[in-house]
Amino acid sequence: MDQMLTIPGAHATGDLSALQYQAVYLTEDFGVAGITNSNVAAFAQAGIGILQDDPAADGEPASVAILGICRAEAGGSITQGAYLTLDDDGKVVAGALEADLASADRAIIGRALGDAASGDIFTIAVNFITPVPHDTE
Repeated sequence: MDQMLTIPGAHATGDLSALQYQAVYLTEDFGVAGITNSNVAAFAQAGIGILQDDPAADGEPASVAILGICRAEAGGSITQGAYLTLDDDGKVVAGALEADLASADRAIIGRALGDAASGDIFTIAVNFITPVPHDTE
């Protein structure tokens, strides 16, 4: 069962129907947009949450999980209990804690509550409020 905090007043900044269960970032006035390769450099650590619904037009309400238990799309093979970070397309992937904050280039945003293969929708514990450092190297 999903139990989560969401962003009140969040809305899509375009057609996000293909991004359900992927991470989004916050734009102005509580708008949310999908993370893509074209904006990953600017937004590598700025994912705001996981999109839980599929708004199909600009201005439609968007349910974005920022803390709690929710569903997410796996971007690779993940085992239960793994720490999670985001890939370049906003999918969750396994990550590791980074001891040195200065060398971290991503953030751990949660833990896997089950196993998943790439493309699977699975349950995670998510925390975008206080993410911890992760290094992709």
